Amino acid sequence: MFSHSKPSLIDEYYLAIQNVGSIGVKAEWKNSILSLLFVSVLMILLVACSNSPVEEDNQEAPDLEKLLKDMVFIPAGEFLMGSPDGEGAFDEHPQHVVYLDDFYIDKSCKCCR
Repeated sequence: MFSHSKPSLIDEYYLAIQNVGSIGVKAEWKNSILSLLFVSVLMILLVACSNSPVEEDNQEAPDLEKLLKDMVFIPAGEFLMGSPDGEGAFDEHPQHVVYLDDFYIDKSCKCCR
């Protein structure tokens, strides 16, 4: 099972499991220790395999006025969604009332410029 090179994290975890049983740990503690070992190994693997860049804390907040300049405010309210019976596609039924909170939306399509 073990190679002659440096043992992998999984090999070390396997050894730790074997040692927990052999050092006379009370039975009620054994599962807790094994769970802690497993979670520790999982956390190390998740951190080591993470490719996400670290965000810098010194980033400036975006200028809200500049962002909202090209946007339109849509107030909260209800609207009728879907098509009446006998009209529209099959996935447009049943017609029903939908409530949306207020929001901002761009004045123009950014993808079409």
